[in-house]
Amino acid sequence: MYYLRTALATLALPAGMACADCPVASDLPAGIVIFQSDGTTLFRDVFYGPAPGLIGYYAMEDDRVTYQELAARGLYVLTYTDFYDAPFVTASIDYPVGMDSLPNPVAGLQWAVDVHRVQGATRTAEHQDYAFGAVTPMQIGACTYASIPVQGTTTTADGATAKSVLQYLPELGISVVYALEIDGEMETIFHPDGIGLAADWPGSVQK
Repeated sequence: MYYLRTALATLALPAGMACADCPVASDLPAGIVIFQSDGTTLFRDVFYGPAPGLIGYYAMEDDRVTYQELAARGLYVLTYTDFYDAPFVTASIDYPVGMDSLPNPVAGLQWAVDVHRVQGATRTAEHQDYAFGAVTPMQIGACTYASIPVQGTTTTADGATAKSVLQYLPELGISVVYALEIDGEMETIFHPDGIGLAADWPGSVQK
């Protein structure tokens, strides 16, 4: 799965975007972009709200889409496609409950669920644990948002685990991958340069 990369250089805001123009949840139908650059490649995470409770997410490198997912409540992944290398990989996550029974992300919540990951003809069982921390401020470029850290652990039937830390932004209704477990250590991967509207970024995926 491909997310924002560590920034090695500062990226200037596009012309016409003032630092005070911080996106809000009502901008999701038109698209919100979190961006950064390593001095050579522009990385963009593009979020859309196609319907209440659903968030479409696209990871882009310059003008190329490398990953796409649909998430319930901006957090629980329903489907995803990895476009980075051929052959493309598409999978879905089957939950035992409907949208109304998926918990709203709130500070202090603990939630666990048994799901199935379906990829082609393969269906595998997984156990997911979510632990929601206290609300803290998060700086994204010139904008500051309330953020709820979410520690997620996925355990497969053979006992293998994958751990991550997401940051859920209630004011936007989206979540970003903040850290991943790499070689047994949690590594922060979220170092954005800024946030803006998709309309201000030519080439961003449009609805």
